[in-house]
This record gives sequence, structure tokens and C-alpha cells, in this order.
Amino acid sequence: MLVAVSCANMAPLAGGPKDEKAPVLLNTTPADNSRNFSGDRVTFYFDEFIQLKNAQQKLLVSPPMNEAPELRAKNRELTVVFKSQPEPNTTYTLNFGDAIADLNEGNSIQNFIFTFSTGSTADSLKASGRVINSFTLEPEKNVSVFLYNTKRDSLPYVAVPYYVTRTDNMGYFNFINVKEGFYHIVSVNDKNNNYRLDPPDETVAFFERNINPTVEVVEDSAVSDTVPAAVHYVYKPDSIVLYSFNDDIPKQKIKKSVRTSAYRADILFARESVVKPMARCISNIDRQWISGYSFKNDSLVLWAPDTVSYTATDTIVFEIKSGYDSLGTNVYRTDTVKILPFVVKKQAGQIKSNAAILNYNIQAGGKLHPASRLYVATSAPVADFNKEKFIVAEMSADSQFTPVPFQILHDSLNPCRLNLDMKLNPGGQYRVTVLSGFVNTLHTASNDSTGLQFSVNPVENYGNLKIIAENSPLKSCYVLTDEKGNPKLTWKTDSVRSFSYLAPGKYKLMLFIDENGNSRWDTGRYLAFKQPEKVIRYEKDINIRANWDLEVVWTIKEDKDGQPD
Repeated sequence: MLVAVSCANMAPLAGGPKDEKAPVLLNTTPADNSRNFSGDRVTFYFDEFIQLKNAQQKLLVSPPMNEAPELRAKNRELTVVFKSQPEPNTTYTLNFGDAIADLNEGNSIQNFIFTFSTGSTADSLKASGRVINSFTLEPEKNVSVFLYNTKRDSLPYVAVPYYVTRTDNMGYFNFINVKEGFYHIVSVNDKNNNYRLDPPDETVAFFERNINPTVEVVEDSAVSDTVPAAVHYVYKPDSIVLYSFNDDIPKQKIKKSVRTSAYRADILFARESVVKPMARCISNIDRQWISGYSFKNDSLVLWAPDTVSYTATDTIVFEIKSGYDSLGTNVYRTDTVKILPFVVKKQAGQIKSNAAILNYNIQAGGKLHPASRLYVATSAPVADFNKEKFIVAEMSADSQFTPVPFQILHDSLNPCRLNLDMKLNPGGQYRVTVLSGFVNTLHTASNDSTGLQFSVNPVENYGNLKIIAENSPLKSCYVLTDEKGNPKLTWKTDSVRSFSYLAPGKYKLMLFIDENGNSRWDTGRYLAFKQPEKVIRYEKDINIRANWDLEVVWTIKEDKDGQPD
């Protein structure tokens, strides 16, 4: 809802002590909580000149009206003019938040609320709770919370809510003046203020069951025989917890396709996927290209099977099948992609070698983590290799290099990569010698002779961590992250785990209930009425120090509603 605002031009008075008080409301027409309202406006009278601050974003009218009211601020008065006729027998709440402030210093009135009823009685029920980010468990501040008096699958996408409120800085919300009945409750980070959910830019949270606001009159114990017992009212529900998430349901699509060399094409997708994309060359079905995958399946690299079947001037057509998650089900979409000829940019006097170029995951003279795996990468898919022409030696106590055993394995995702399976000793110094003819690729000749030396960091550079998780829930998947939340280690089920060679620094520990067993935290799906997987976080930072052992005992507790403490 957009709020029209008009005000007269006024200049603040200069001089005198600084005003630190917010305006004081003196009177209203009609009175607050009035009944049988039939007018078209409400006027507020204050003790000083006022101004409006971001009233369009801050004013909430609940229930929302068909047309936004107009706000007219002049001197010490504020008038709200209704452009739509209020509904009969309805209790309305105008929540200005902190939009009303004094003119001189901008001191705002906090949580300024006005209520009126168009019937002979006013609705008085309440409902309250909190909105929390489902992954970080941080409070969601200044997000909208909606109540709908009917329950349909697409409500937040198409319908205007019956009641609306907003969370405070700690994520708490409170509905007041609610009519008796059952309601569906949804929270939306309503960035465009249209009272609807517009994914994927806006987050959503919902409660699985309808709520039924009630009030109970509770009588306290009498103070004495002459002093009667006091009564107070208990409004329920008062502890709703909504877990917000990105309802990210856009389908997969090809974002970009490019010919990066005569014999290579790159396909980039709009999003990651749990399933590998597939490619089939339509131009020559008998000579299929070789595929390489990214870890998150958000890109696909294709290499020609040889340098004869295809040339740089050919236009290549592929059928690409890419996967995406449709409400929890892995499905594929098929696209036809045309890869244009590769344009070779020649530079005068440049002579390009056709030998295979080898790259390592460490620079000459560099240092590796003790748990690292050394690998060799080429610029084209590996056709074959000769292990006898790859020599790894470790420096012994007499400063002589002695060959060590190892295995060379093809990488499962990248056909251009060879992984070395070998033990690296902390503090060790190594030398790699690669003889000419070690590797042949599909597009180049054998490699030239090369080599490098590197060392492995000593144990003293790292710390050790033992984690003991008590009362571990079923299907728990644990994640140890760095201070910024980047995952470093993931493991399942085991409630006791020990880790060595952790770099010094701050770490965070969390677990999520891996309902589908894919070892990844999954967000929710509103249309499927599926909540995000529950996250529980260890509340303290884990500080790892070099050459130090640390034991962390995490007693996992759940509150009465099954939510993490």
C-alpha cells in the first residue's frame, strides 16, 4: 500500500536548548478506540510542530484498505484521509511506527498506534510471536507478518491479507484488535510494500497450522479478605515462531554458452543443481564431446574428442539437459544450444607450442596443508599417462631426496585433472620431477620436462579439535564453518569426532536435520507447504590455537515446541 503524503512548508525555530523529546499527542478526532465510526478522516493534535518520516513505508493499516489513505501534516496537526470507505463492523488499526517526529530535532514517537471500529463493538483478540531466519537463526527485523482468514495454497502470492503487522528489531510481532476466528499466518520481507510474496527477492515464513486467537481471564490470589483478587487477561497464541527462508523455486536455464577455444565450449547455468547436466552433440552423433563438471553442477565444460572430427570454423549444436529441483523432485529440462565458430586472434611473431602444459595446485617453493592432495591439471582432457615418468621424492635426514610411493588417479569430475594419492608428512620437503612424455591429451602433444619443489607445513602450525555432541537428534548433519560461515568440514551421525590440522582462527559449529539425506541444507517450499530443514547452532565461537588441543562438549537441547534453544 502506498500512502499519499502532503505537508505545508515550515521552517524550524533557531536557538535555545536542544529538544530531545518526541511530540506529545493532545487529542484526536474521533477519540482512540471509538465505535460506530462513519467519517472519512482522523485528525491528531500534538503539542508541537511535526514532520513525517518515510510514512509511505512505515504506516500499516490493518486490515488493509483498497486504496491508500492520504496523510496531511500541517503545523501541529496530522490528518489521515481515507480514500476508500472503511468496511462495516470492522476494527481498524493505524500503526505509524516511528513515522511521526518533531520538526526541529526529528525526535520520533515510538510505536504510535490508533484504533477505531465501524461497528458498535471493537475486536480485541491478540496474537504474537517471533520471526527468525531459518539458517542463521538471527531475528528478522522490520518484516511484514500477515493473517489470512482463509487458507489457500497461493495466498501470499495473490491475495491481500486480512491483518498485517511488522516485526521489531528483535524479530517480535504483535497483532492487536483481531476478530475471533481461524487464520493462516505468513511472514514476508515485503520489500515493495504490495502485501504479497514476490520470490526470489523476498523471504517467506509460515506456520503449518491455522491459529485461533483466544483470551483467558486469570484471577490472581486475593491479597487479603478486604482486597479483592485482581484479574488479568492472557492472550493466545503468544509464542509463535516463524522461520523465514528464500522460496527459491525458479527453474534451471542456460545463462551463457561460449566457445573458449577451437576444441572447447563452456556452458554456464543460472543456478546450481543436485544432478549433473548432460550434453549430446547433434552435429555429429558418432563423435560425442567429453564433459567436465563443476562441484555444484552450475557449469559444464565440453571438449572435442579429437582435433580431426571438428575444426575451429565449425558451428556445433548440442542438446543440453540440465536438472533442477521442482518441489523436492529432480527433473530435467532440455535446451538446444548452438556454439559458433571460434575466432583465432593471431599475434605477429608469436610461435605457440603444441606441447601439453602442466599446472599444479601449488607454486614452486610453496607450502601445502598436511591433508592436501597434490594434483596436476592439463589444458585438455587426458588421453593417457605414463606413471614411470612422474617421480615424487621426499628429503631424508641426510638432505637426500628419496622416491616415495604414490598412485595417480583420474579425477571424477574434471577429465583434465590427475590426482596424486600419497601421504604427505607434516614438515616434509618434496621434489616433483616430470619427464617428457608423461601425459598425452586429446588435443596436444606430450608434455615437456618440468618439475618443482614444495614443503608441507609442520604439525605445530595447526590445532586439534574434538567435538562431543550430546543428545544428537536423528538425521543430524554437522557442519564446521569458519568465522564468515564458509563450510570447512561436514559429517553425519557421529556424535564424537576429532579433527587434526585445523588452521588457527575462529570457527562456528552447527547442525541441520538432513531430512532427505543429501548432506546439504535444503530451504523450504511454500507451495509444497514444506518447512526448511531445522538448524541448531552451537552458541559459542570455537577458537583454534596453533599447537593446541581443544575439546568441545555440546549439549543439544530443544524447547517444548521442538525448536532449538
